[in-house]
Amino acid sequence: MGWCSFYIFQAVHTEFGNQSGFRGKQRFNDNIGNKDYFQLLAFPPIDAVYTWVNGSDPDWVQEKNYYEKIFYDSHNITNESLSDTSTSDNRFRDNDELKYSLRSLEVNAPWIRNVFIVTNGQIPSWLDTSNPRVRIVTHSEIYRDQTVLPTFSSPSIELNLHHIPSLSDYFIYLNDDVFFGSPVFPGDFMTESRTQFLYASWRVPQCSAKCNRWAFMVS
Repeated sequence: MGWCSFYIFQAVHTEFGNQSGFRGKQRFNDNIGNKDYFQLLAFPPIDAVYTWVNGSDPDWVQEKNYYEKIFYDSHNITNESLSDTSTSDNRFRDNDELKYSLRSLEVNAPWIRNVFIVTNGQIPSWLDTSNPRVRIVTHSEIYRDQTVLPTFSSPSIELNLHHIPSLSDYFIYLNDDVFFGSPVFPGDFMTESRTQFLYASWRVPQCSAKCNRWAFMVS
């Protein structure tokens, strides 16, 4: 299961064009609180960030297995004692999910400003690297301490995403197996006052055979 997260650090003070639906560059202040309506009503630039690895690349698999063995040996971990599948090769196998996720992003969230794909240096063979809105970012660009590289830890990489050069202060973080099946808008993720929306889920209550379960879901 992939993750789609929206990260907020601080408001951005910049002007931009049709990405927000406001094309003008004039600023208007009210006569009470000196409020900037352009800043208040327009959403700030929002980027998308993907973490990606081609786990089907034999060179990457060999490198991962090499460092995995070093880690296991140094911690006296044996294969027989392992029950966690988080490092299984099946978890990293590439089926071009990123290609289709990017297509769904372009169709259903065209207001995204830039797309950053964070990798260990791998580049998808099908990616149009001449697209000015899409950029490959290597781990070495976002890690301040280069001695910890290479890394194969998703949480570690995620903790360094804010070091991506030129990244917007508001961005959507995605795994490559997250797809947008219908249009989404900035207002689905945040309010005009830069407050993040949190969506909760819950189990539909059990009820009689004749009850309308949809009533619980839309109430």
